[in-house]
Amino acid sequence: MEIQEQTLLKWLIDHPEWITKTQPELFTNDRARIIYICNQLINKGRTPTWQSLHHIVQHKVNHQSRQDILECLNFCQAEQTIDKTTALEIRDDLRSKAFEREIKKLNNLDVTDAKSRQAVLDRLHALQLNEEPEVMNRVVSFTEFDQHIQEEQQVIESGLPFLLNTGSDFKRGELINLLAASGNFKTGAMSHVTKHMVSNQHNVLMFSMEDTNQTLLSRLGHGLLGMTPYQYGQLSPAELQIRFSTMNLGKLDCVTGREVILEDLKDFIDELENERGYKYDMVAIDYSAQVRLKNEKKNDREDQIISKIFRELKLLAVNKGIVVMSAIQSNREGYGEKKKPRVENSAGSMGGVHASDMIVSLKYKSNPDAPQGISPQDEEPHDVKGFVQMTVRKKRLGTVNVDDTFIFEHKRNGNIAYVDKEQVDQDRELWDNLFEI
Repeated sequence: MEIQEQTLLKWLIDHPEWITKTQPELFTNDRARIIYICNQLINKGRTPTWQSLHHIVQHKVNHQSRQDILECLNFCQAEQTIDKTTALEIRDDLRSKAFEREIKKLNNLDVTDAKSRQAVLDRLHALQLNEEPEVMNRVVSFTEFDQHIQEEQQVIESGLPFLLNTGSDFKRGELINLLAASGNFKTGAMSHVTKHMVSNQHNVLMFSMEDTNQTLLSRLGHGLLGMTPYQYGQLSPAELQIRFSTMNLGKLDCVTGREVILEDLKDFIDELENERGYKYDMVAIDYSAQVRLKNEKKNDREDQIISKIFRELKLLAVNKGIVVMSAIQSNREGYGEKKKPRVENSAGSMGGVHASDMIVSLKYKSNPDAPQGISPQDEEPHDVKGFVQMTVRKKRLGTVNVDDTFIFEHKRNGNIAYVDKEQVDQDRELWDNLFEI
């Protein structure tokens, strides 16, 4: 392990952006002293270099330890150069060994010493993290004029007609959030976007904490086939296979019934893409509250946690070149019958608002003219069961305006149909009365 520590330490000093993302517990003896000095330099806002480390050891380390640390530093600098993949493999190996050392310490502790026990538990918790530095885009010059014009393939149509050809539609690298009170069609709107993207041969990974596999797949499936849930439930798996084989769909993978651990999310997506042989264009997370930080502590403030979660989701979108879509629950002030949630009604903090490239608030009302007491087998796919009001609350680009409002019909087949804006304007009083604005 000594050689591995030296090799990894050399790579870290050559790539100092990785130092704070690597636990110091991975190193032992004089190598631990060197990584400690590296972290001290970083805390001062300075980048560790071989020359600076030699200077500090020669002039600021006590004479008794100086020669051993200098010798260790020279050994590290003389190690062979390795690539990033090898370095991360070695880092994984050393993290496992460090974990074993901490477990032994825990076993040898006095069980009545709560403070020492907690310190070891904290180190064990920290050793489980597999962090990476943020990826900075390369510096570009103003005269690189090909960078001034957005590439067409960066736009991924959302399936929301009011965004089409406006310059405001979804783009790779964007974080999109839906904002609504509970029961106001967040899941339905996300399902609509997912179905549209898959129908246009894009690949989507969807997370849902509350659904079972059956409920999620059925909801997406009966919408894609334009059937009511009852009609869809009458088909056998073989019949479903035949029907979907005639449709040229993108890939749709679903994860249900689990929390999303933020620090593991990118690795999870990378592993899935390698395993399945295709890249995702969108990652949809049914509800942002199902995202958790691995190192979240009881005394961490909720607003700080939420801000970090959404910032990391935005970085995931940028670094993977995908659309990340999620939903934010509105707080109590956004629950009123006569209110449409605004960005200040986002539950927890404004962290989700600041990180988002677009926010659309939702309000849902049942169709007052829908037949009552109708049995599932008598439902027709295009019967209107309710209405959805979508309001743009934040956007960065394009001609759609903040606070522009749009109406959709919610069909029995689970799909939504856009109500023409001119028709909405003509019947504005009726719509306003329905949504009790």
